[in-house]
Amino acid sequence: ADIRKTINWATRNNIIIKGNKNQYGEKTYLLTDNDVKIEKDKVCISVTAPKASNLSIEKTMNRNGFISTDLAFKKVISSAQNKIRIASPFLQKNVQNVNSLPDLEEIILSAYTRGCKFIILSREVNNKRFNDLNWLIDLSKRNGYGDKLEIFDYYKSKQDGTLDSSNHAKLIIADENIAYIGSAELRLNSLYRNFEVGVVLEGPSITGLSELFDGMINNSQKVY
Repeated sequence: ADIRKTINWATRNNIIIKGNKNQYGEKTYLLTDNDVKIEKDKVCISVTAPKASNLSIEKTMNRNGFISTDLAFKKVISSAQNKIRIASPFLQKNVQNVNSLPDLEEIILSAYTRGCKFIILSREVNNKRFNDLNWLIDLSKRNGYGDKLEIFDYYKSKQDGTLDSSNHAKLIIADENIAYIGSAELRLNSLYRNFEVGVVLEGPSITGLSELFDGMINNSQKVY
């Protein structure tokens, strides 16, 4: 992770220049600058102010520069160019409600058009929640992007049927550049009824976060 983080940071800051053999032959070009500073993470806090209640916290959000959770989700997904990793115990069609993210289908299709692949990590997909994800599978297949979607299930039970371990993380990671981390997930409750808090994170830590996600995928069951 440290090596990947360093290479990604150096590439973004033009310290390492990527090129094909037609440009550079077999040479490696490394630009150095004694004044280069290590990149730090940037954090923006996101909040769902329960719209179903009369809580007056929007002024506090605005005064502190916080953004709404729906805008955080849009910002992350819309920025991706290659891969979108999503960890969400629930991922329900009702997220497209007029009070939630009514334009989510368009946002997803736009990402597919840019060449993005979606990797979903959920839980209990096989025995309880597969129907919750049918809308996403249908959307992808119907528009010719069925091969751009992968869904994984991480849920393990003990012999007596009780929970041993499962996925409860809520993450949306775009490439290795920006991510949402917080309590909200892709369903109506998280964007309308609940008080949710998270962060939009940009910077070198995204590389390690992506590696963490991929490690969980390697220990999960592929269901689509």
